[in-house]
Amino acid sequence: MRALWAVCMLGAGLAACGEGEVAPPAPSTDSTTESAPSPPSPPSPQRDPALLEAARSARGSGFAARFGSHRADDPATHFQLSGEARFAFRDPALEDRSFAFEVALAGPSVQRYQLSAGQRKNWFLLAGPGDCWVKTPEDQQPKPASARAGELGEDAALRWLILGFPAHLEGAAAQQRARDWSEAWEAEQPIALPEDFGQGGLQISMGEDGLPTRVERVDAEGTRELLLEVTDWSLSAGAATPDAPLGLRYPRSWSWHREDWILHETLDRLEDHALYLDTAFRPEEAPLARFQVRRAPDGSSQRVPEDRFALIEHTMRYRVLEAAPEDPTEGNWEFRAPTETRWAEQLDAKAEGPGVESIEAQLCLLWSSPRLQAPTEEGLQRLREVAAQNGLEVIGPVWIHTGVVGLELLLPVRKPD
Repeated sequence: MRALWAVCMLGAGLAACGEGEVAPPAPSTDSTTESAPSPPSPPSPQRDPALLEAARSARGSGFAARFGSHRADDPATHFQLSGEARFAFRDPALEDRSFAFEVALAGPSVQRYQLSAGQRKNWFLLAGPGDCWVKTPEDQQPKPASARAGELGEDAALRWLILGFPAHLEGAAAQQRARDWSEAWEAEQPIALPEDFGQGGLQISMGEDGLPTRVERVDAEGTRELLLEVTDWSLSAGAATPDAPLGLRYPRSWSWHREDWILHETLDRLEDHALYLDTAFRPEEAPLARFQVRRAPDGSSQRVPEDRFALIEHTMRYRVLEAAPEDPTEGNWEFRAPTETRWAEQLDAKAEGPGVESIEAQLCLLWSSPRLQAPTEEGLQRLREVAAQNGLEVIGPVWIHTGVVGLELLLPVRKPD
């Protein structure tokens, strides 16, 4: 593939030199001295975006599809995968052990991991940073396991990164992520990841096809520790597109390196268009979560922190506005029904007086995303369909939080009696 890139670059250079005529050098105006010829300038690097795009397409990794632009208005961006997990212990006295495994992954810190041997199952639930639960065959109910949260959180984040590569690279915009990926690939250099999980910098290396091969931790002294290897990008999922005729490709083999063992996962099935409520990652008796947008670091605006699809309880006091605000602020909500749209201003939690209305612990479907700014009608219809598929009755219009960076959308629902 490097050869393909070199051929493309050479062809572009020849084409550029063949355009127009070369003018003869102008005669010197100095009759007594002749200046020494300047050394030739090194050729400028060719950065034609069309050539880079051609190289990406030739690799067949589905570059455009991997950035998910065609799925921006669909919340179903989660993963479900299953196969065989084999523990290879570093102690030669211990024999390898194999299990069936299944993973539900709804974000970089939201994962359900199940290991099973016959009817005996172990569950590892991660509902968010530090929110970890474990259930063994001997347990009646999952138990809190905050001590495991760091390790499980790192595994979930790396799995999310690999499955969504390169779109899941941290970056302010898709263009920045594309530049980080393509420039590192051209230079045959790893990509430094901003996440370090408090244990040192992480780097992701890529093969000749531009897809990840390994993740390593590099400490301040430059010592490398191998964490994850992925190979055999032959597992296809999703619908065919012009950019990915066979659907997106995913790694079939994963090897997680730990101090006492290596976990080899071999996938036989992957679904990349799944959708999970966050209640799938917590025990049934756990209280429903709440959601709050966060202030941007410079204090200028509120921002949605993460992609999330959840069942929450929402409490708010508000006053309905007579007309849409000319410049919506972070305190404004749009109530959008199929036949009408109203606007409201969110008030202080203790506000009282004429026109003040309130909702108390209203059950809602939440769809939030820092990548989106406004929902489409297709996205809203998809949200209503998801509510119906989960046995929930829609009881009101969609509430869209305006004036924030990202999308925060609530759909009031209720469970059937």
